[in-house]
Amino acid sequence: MALELTWKTGFKAFLAIWGLGLAWTVLMLPFDRKDSGGIVSSAVAAQSPQPTSAQNPNPVVVTETITRTAASMIDFDLVKATGEGADLVIEIRAQNNGSDRNIDLLTHLYSHVTLTDDRGNSWKPSQIRIGNVSAGYGTGIRGALVSGVPTPIVMTFNSMPTIRGVMETARISRLDVPALIGLAPDKYPDVLPWEQEGTVHLVFRNVDIQKGDQSSQASAGGSGNQ
Repeated sequence: MALELTWKTGFKAFLAIWGLGLAWTVLMLPFDRKDSGGIVSSAVAAQSPQPTSAQNPNPVVVTETITRTAASMIDFDLVKATGEGADLVIEIRAQNNGSDRNIDLLTHLYSHVTLTDDRGNSWKPSQIRIGNVSAGYGTGIRGALVSGVPTPIVMTFNSMPTIRGVMETARISRLDVPALIGLAPDKYPDVLPWEQEGTVHLVFRNVDIQKGDQSSQASAGGSGNQ
């Protein structure tokens, strides 16, 4: 009898505990749903699209002046850029530190040389001279770069905008000069397109233009101080 009472008592106690647990679960379920609203499982998070940052959020802006570049053991220095009225003349000096080679540049309407000014306008050269050679083979010009001998490359841009006879453009933001170096003597570059094997781009940036009136004032000032 005592055993039967004990068994009945234990079973009732179990039912009571189970009932309390069930009641607690039902009561706390709304709170669990509220708390779990901001929790995302790792599997769901992996499948959810993640916000992507914009490419190049901080793009590099080139502000320094670049007047020297090198290609194929040749140093190219932009010596000066002079504005005389509507004519802009740029002189580049090529110093060949290797063996004797030719350099080819396209000229006239076929020229791929591009000058971008400080107002975002693009210009093509009216004439290109390598040494004392200004006439080429129809679409381009070829000059010899002798080892150890500095060779001038002069580019003239006509019809630049002026204000009261003075060139409006104050700075060369970017000058891109595509060139072919070391092409065989019996070979000539393709005109369209002209990005063949061996093409290099000589790029200069943020170069101030010395105006004609500025040169005159500097000369006058120097004469007065002497």
